[in-house]
Amino acid sequence: MKKGILIIAFLLVISPIIKGQWIQQYTGNPSILFTTNFIDENNGFAAGDNEAFLRTTNGGTDWEVLHQGGSTDFHADIFFIDSQTGWSVLGGWSPFRHGYILKTTNGGETWVTQLYLDGFLFISVFFIDDQRGWAVGTNGIIFITTNGGSTWNFQYQLSTGEWLYDVFFINQNNGWAVGNLGNKILRTTNGGNSWELNWIPSSDWLFDMEIIDQNNGITVGDNGRILTSKDGGNSWDIAQSGISNLFRDVEFSSSNEAWAVGYGGVILYTTDIGDTWHTHQSGTTTDLFSASFINELKGWVCGDDQLILHNTSGVPVELVNFTATWQENQILLSWITASETNNFGFEIERKISNEWEVLGFVEGAGTTTEMNYYSFIDNIAELNFADKLFYRLKQLDLDGTFNYSQEVEVMLTQLTEYSLHQNFPNPFNPSTTVSFDLPVNSNVILTILNSIGEQVTKLADGECTAGTHQVIFNASNLSSGLYIYRIQAVGEDGNVWMDNKKMILIK
Repeated sequence: MKKGILIIAFLLVISPIIKGQWIQQYTGNPSILFTTNFIDENNGFAAGDNEAFLRTTNGGTDWEVLHQGGSTDFHADIFFIDSQTGWSVLGGWSPFRHGYILKTTNGGETWVTQLYLDGFLFISVFFIDDQRGWAVGTNGIIFITTNGGSTWNFQYQLSTGEWLYDVFFINQNNGWAVGNLGNKILRTTNGGNSWELNWIPSSDWLFDMEIIDQNNGITVGDNGRILTSKDGGNSWDIAQSGISNLFRDVEFSSSNEAWAVGYGGVILYTTDIGDTWHTHQSGTTTDLFSASFINELKGWVCGDDQLILHNTSGVPVELVNFTATWQENQILLSWITASETNNFGFEIERKISNEWEVLGFVEGAGTTTEMNYYSFIDNIAELNFADKLFYRLKQLDLDGTFNYSQEVEVMLTQLTEYSLHQNFPNPFNPSTTVSFDLPVNSNVILTILNSIGEQVTKLADGECTAGTHQVIFNASNLSSGLYIYRIQAVGEDGNVWMDNKKMILIK
């Protein structure tokens, strides 16, 4: 059997090489910041152990400690609807378990107790407007307010007493709550008047969730667990995170991009609503508890030791694509930039097991608005490698700052059968990637058909070597709708193989 040729492409349509790097903004005494919440690029809050509460009005450049110490109570969660008005769930264990719901109308300078309970601890609070909100906590309790917290009413309690760690509503009717519920998740479609337990394919504890629109949502938890929903929370699927760390928070920064943070300084992000996840270097091994993003380029993370990190938004390089191709004893890395600003160049890094190593350096183009094409060859003839190799680019700016690209993966395996893969992304606009596997050299015809079977374009027609191939389909001249991509391959052994799949173009 011949070795396969594997091409894996990281494709963006004029996007930054990465979302910047994490800069430490604040660190205090060994107290924990459990939660952070930013309203805009200037106004943000963080809170945690020993009643610690911090505020910034300049994007975190300066943090003002409004309160700290005085008791062992802690802010488990905060939720602000503007720079002045917010709620906190505060509680503790001494001399017995107890919980408060507090409200501020002056940016956290003073707080008013709205509800106090003995024997219970509130863990999460969420509001959909300035009047309607929910709070959840230990022993499966759920409380609701419809008047900004002036009154809080008991709404639901799990009969089995599991804890609820997060609550999230997308509107006044549809909401979810997660916790240590086994293979279940709580859902309501009537504002919490009734709740039902829905099955999920994981028994791991879940600590946070976020729903971005009527269809898509993500929830995270213990053992590196990430679940995604594509049908409005009716069903959930496991997404591979690639790690086993406990996740404490997940936050969307756009309709497609989300971030997950957790223990050991782990930060992951996705640009396809949770289907694939990539590691983002945090620069710390401190446990991280909460994240808050106002857009794709500005975010904050808090954790142990009163640590606050800020994701800088510099966009030195706009990367169009990044591919890795395996051919016999070489890996060919290729990438294209659409524009560059003060770009010194690229270090090429490879990871085989857990360690990244620098392979070489390719000089950048400085500052330019024209496309530039780069390549680098990694000779792996003498390499005692595993089944997977990972590559990334470290883009170096002229001022010494740097950013990492997303990783590309090379599978060093032999192909034994033909396969046509689902295009990605799907739905798409206007470009998507079609990939297929060939176990032997073959003559390939790859066509695109419309919904009534008429051919609209041909993507490939000719000889292809054994291996995995990818073709980019640009549908900018086509209208929205359902399309079919069809492949026919005649192998050098005489075997004929055909297959087809559907794709959706949405403009």
